[in-house]
Amino acid sequence: MFGAASEDERALLTLLRRELPRAVPSVRSRRRRPARRGPWIDLARICRESWRTHGEIVTLRRRDRPRRHRRVLLLIDVSGSMKQHSAAYLRFAHAVTARLERAEVFTFGTRLTRVTAALRAREVDTAVAALSEVVLDAEGGTRIGAALQEFLGNARYVTMARGALVIVLSDGLERGDCEPMRAAVRRLSLLGHRLLWWSPLACDPAYRPVTRGMSAVLGHLDALAGVRDLRTAYEQVRLLGRE
Repeated sequence: MFGAASEDERALLTLLRRELPRAVPSVRSRRRRPARRGPWIDLARICRESWRTHGEIVTLRRRDRPRRHRRVLLLIDVSGSMKQHSAAYLRFAHAVTARLERAEVFTFGTRLTRVTAALRAREVDTAVAALSEVVLDAEGGTRIGAALQEFLGNARYVTMARGALVIVLSDGLERGDCEPMRAAVRRLSLLGHRLLWWSPLACDPAYRPVTRGMSAVLGHLDALAGVRDLRTAYEQVRLLGRE
């Protein structure tokens, strides 16, 4: 279903893996951990160590809330209208899961599929090829709203979106009623830290989001950008790192 990555694509994947940790926003952990410096004194650790020094406090131990990357949630359109771009999007997702510990990836066309585990394979071609056994609606129809509603209807999945950097990779060409798509995107925008929409159509300078689906969700997006391949994905990741 998805061919092998070219040498140029592999070079871009290397650049992406290098850039991603700098680009993804961070947040303070809720848990306090031992640290060389910090606003909290680690009494438990001090007491344990004082047993070895007959009650004398040799070092004042401290705790802090370290920074960690926000979760990244990718929602990738694999429908027929995205056939030309799906493989590049999935290779990008492989770089994200390989480089970031807190990452989740779902595909959607006419159904929602979680593909995070399959993308954890070390080699990109192996990982992407394995998706042919998992993603059963590739190159088919499009039900963006229904797929996003399915995601939001699963309590375990909803926790993945809360406070996350959410990126939807889709042309936004919804079929039928666009209200479920609008409602789902609105809720995702409220749950996540930021909601980005990357579309291959937006790579055209003349593009305007005037289709029913995109015009309905535009007001709920933090950004709409053009991404059609790994090069344009790398450009957007670099822009993220400067924000």
